[in-house]
Amino acid sequence: MIPWIVFAPTHDDRADLDEAHWIATLHQHLPTPPAEFIARGAATRSALDVAVQKVGQPCGVALFGHGTDEAVFGADDQPAFDQHNARAEWVHAFACNTGRGLAERCAGVQRFAGYTVSLLVGWEHGALPEALRTLMSELFVTVTRALVRGERSRRALKAEVSRAADDLMDWLNANAPDDFHQVAILASMLVDRLVFVGEGTTA
Repeated sequence: MIPWIVFAPTHDDRADLDEAHWIATLHQHLPTPPAEFIARGAATRSALDVAVQKVGQPCGVALFGHGTDEAVFGADDQPAFDQHNARAEWVHAFACNTGRGLAERCAGVQRFAGYTVSLLVGWEHGALPEALRTLMSELFVTVTRALVRGERSRRALKAEVSRAADDLMDWLNANAPDDFHQVAILASMLVDRLVFVGEGTTA
């Protein structure tokens, strides 16, 4: 399997980035862990470029944090990943609106997973029930895990994410049907608004 990188900036004024960073840390426990983990204030464009050069090509990149249809931003609020430095076999951009235009602009990426929506990350993972946190963790790592092992099928990827989201929703419906609405909305978004594009993808 090819080496891959996690990029997870935080910012003092953005509590949602702390939760995105937590999601990023979950990826350190995958069967094939990341070769580089760039996090918090160190997560800038230059650091990402150095890491990509260090691990070599082909490589994968998992991005977490603030995104738009043009870029994923670093801890310095500057574009850290965009069409100009998109050098990777695969990318999972767990960030807002990265599936709208960024995915298409990054023509050099063979497999790009992103989202056509502003992702809701408005909870504190430490305050959630352990069983729910476990199910969320499984959902959050599903796309990256599939890309790491080489998944290319759009249908298969969406089906895998759907199963993880269904397990989470089943728990919510059985245990807390009137709580955790933002978690339920995010689970739906990660399925319905997921895009998987690139020359390396198949139906």
